[in-house]
Amino acid sequence: MLGSTPALSPVASTSERLSPYPSGADLSRCAYRMHTAPLDAMSLPQLLDAQSSHRYRPQDIWHALVNAQTYASRELRAICERASPNGPLFGEMVTLLTIKEEDRSLDRLADAGIFLAPTRAHPLPAEDAALLRSNEGLKLWLEYAAAPASYLNVFDGSDVFSETVAEDRSRIDRILRVLVACGRDRTDAPPLNPGDTMPRNPLAHLCSQIAPQWLRRLLELGAKPEQTNSRGMPLTVVAMRAQALRLHIAGHDPLAPQIGQAFLDTVRKTALRRIRSLV
Repeated sequence: MLGSTPALSPVASTSERLSPYPSGADLSRCAYRMHTAPLDAMSLPQLLDAQSSHRYRPQDIWHALVNAQTYASRELRAICERASPNGPLFGEMVTLLTIKEEDRSLDRLADAGIFLAPTRAHPLPAEDAALLRSNEGLKLWLEYAAAPASYLNVFDGSDVFSETVAEDRSRIDRILRVLVACGRDRTDAPPLNPGDTMPRNPLAHLCSQIAPQWLRRLLELGAKPEQTNSRGMPLTVVAMRAQALRLHIAGHDPLAPQIGQAFLDTVRKTALRRIRSLV
């Protein structure tokens, strides 16, 4: 219960929101200039950007995150509550977000619950570890990894149905790196909230169904190709079934050898390389 105090409006900006909360008719936007905007009115991404600019004291950033009347705090609380109702995630995230990026160790991230599969915490490629420790990496984790089903939103309509611009491709690549690094690509990663049900599809299966152009990259990043879905189907079967459906819709014969074989070979070779690297 947020009480009767009207929610503060976010700063007028095109910055991406992490969640749809808070919402309501009382959230009409105010036109603040970024450099004069009060911290209380900033969205969570804007607050973290302000923190990186070093224009505000660390204690001011901390107060804006813990004060339940600020926009960023309500946004962060809503995300954490969905992922882990009545759990310690909010406090852990406030602590992480108020620590300098260079001081965020992998052990500290593990203590906060960032690594959903414990074996993923160590070792990590240096580039992926740096991304996960950064404000951007934590924002992506909150948006796409904190809740079990959030990764279903990785591939948006523009990526599935049309060509993506370089900026979108770069963002999706970073999201996939965060998901694999923290273990959200696996359906055996326990949810932060014990009441949550895990999605039936591992991330690689979902990718093969709706965004096959990203499957090779996802497996290169370390997604587990040997996972089966809740019906016991392996990745190759799921991928070929999805490819056959796409070919049928496009008016091609899925059984023509020259049509589907190249896709199957790509899936098999990439998956085999990944499996061999684990042996």
